[in-house]
Amino acid sequence: MYSAQSTWKAIGQRASRSPDDLLIVEADGVSYTYAAALGQISAWRSKIQSLPGPSPVCVAALMPNQAALHLLRLACTNAGRVFIAINPLLRGKPLVDALERSGVTDLIVSEDAEENLSAVRAGLGAGLRVHRLRDGRIDFSGLVDLGIDESAEPESSDVADIMIYTSGTSGPAKPVRLSPAAVSLYGRFLFGDGYDHWATGGGYYSPWHPAHVLGAVALEAAILRNLTLVTRRGWKFEYFWDDVQEHNCKLTMLISVAEKVWASRSAAPAPNCLDMVGISPAVRDYRAFGLAFDIDVLSIYGMTELGTVLTASLPSDNRVTGTPSSCYECRIDPLVTSSPASTGFDEIGELVVRPLGPRSTYAAGPDDQFGGWVDGWFHTGDRFSVRSGEFRFEGRVKDSIRHHGRNISAFDLEFEVRSLPGVKDCVTVGHSVSSCPSDAPDAEQEVRVFVLLADGASWSAADLLEELAKRLPMFMVPRYVDLVSDFPRTLSGKVSRAMLRGIPLGDGTYDRKAGPVEGLRVSRTSVGR
Repeated sequence: MYSAQSTWKAIGQRASRSPDDLLIVEADGVSYTYAAALGQISAWRSKIQSLPGPSPVCVAALMPNQAALHLLRLACTNAGRVFIAINPLLRGKPLVDALERSGVTDLIVSEDAEENLSAVRAGLGAGLRVHRLRDGRIDFSGLVDLGIDESAEPESSDVADIMIYTSGTSGPAKPVRLSPAAVSLYGRFLFGDGYDHWATGGGYYSPWHPAHVLGAVALEAAILRNLTLVTRRGWKFEYFWDDVQEHNCKLTMLISVAEKVWASRSAAPAPNCLDMVGISPAVRDYRAFGLAFDIDVLSIYGMTELGTVLTASLPSDNRVTGTPSSCYECRIDPLVTSSPASTGFDEIGELVVRPLGPRSTYAAGPDDQFGGWVDGWFHTGDRFSVRSGEFRFEGRVKDSIRHHGRNISAFDLEFEVRSLPGVKDCVTVGHSVSSCPSDAPDAEQEVRVFVLLADGASWSAADLLEELAKRLPMFMVPRYVDLVSDFPRTLSGKVSRAMLRGIPLGDGTYDRKAGPVEGLRVSRTSVGR
């Protein structure tokens, strides 16, 4: 079921049976039928397999062209070369770090990404080989063509892994290696145990770049469900409904954009061709969301290291993440704290997961190097409780804020702040005010929130806190507020909480305990990339 060549074989079988069926549609670029995709993968594989060098040869691709990236990944891994897709938004030092930390020997760069590379080329190692992609052809000048049969299926021993970086929101981004068999498993269980086939066909809408795990497994997710992968290289939310309707998309995953979809419900087409959406993080009311669009809605919980672990259809509240897929075992381990938290139903602990099929490994060393894998179980670092057999998300272990003897959930607080009109995004951290290290169980912290306002919004820090005091118990109302122009980002483009925790209080930080200041308007603190 999870054989290393399952995707290669599936494309070949479909190309023989229905060569003109669409495999990938790039809404703002190229499209590939099954036959065309098979030919392109085979041609690239023949060249890539001739890349010389010490084992392992690691091929990176820097390009926004998502259709080409999916095929290039199959060509590389089936040529025995480790593959990594580089986020095309990376510039400067983050780009250099991504290439060097990954051990890249060969970089394939498209014309529209060359500016990113040229700005840092002098800082890269002399041994890095750069190959340019032009009109579907990769320039491998100077390499010897070994005369490999392009139509031959690869041997299992030749198949290599892909590498993906975790989001790094709570610490350094970690390089994760996935075998093709693990990618197949991720795609199969992306939406849990159900929703695995659409007899009538249609599209799976996944605009996420393959540098993100959702983009990396999108092709498998589509093929296994008899759907065409529909993607877009320059995605913005305003394209969502037009792309979905034009390509008859039946399924999609909404990551961090569900609230935008909810806000756009008046503009949604009727009838809506979508059958189901997976959502992460939570929305306020799943059932209202499903009724508004006449679709089934799944709560999704997963990680780069694991894939989708928990799902729930139309959960009763936004904490419910559901039950494990059939390929995972889950347990709750007690947290090491001086005063254990409780939901009033079950004690809160850390979610620990054991995959029952192929699993990921960390690329930089032993499984336990980053403290995640222990004896085949992955410690997620997320706080959960269980009620009536359903797992409930209670926040990140590191994101819990210890304030006056209480544990405050950053998840709950951020949900309320984001619900305020004019708030585009926010991040809550604990600002240490005790002599203990900030990550010690008894460290005393004050609540600090970084708020990114939408264009035209006119909130002051004082007004924002006044509104939050109407919605939250007083101990949860932040002491410090920073109105910011952007957030510091990780290699994968996610907000870095670790970097935000390290930002000292400054002139742009509003302290509500310093006393109300009439008419105060806090200048936006610059904490961007």
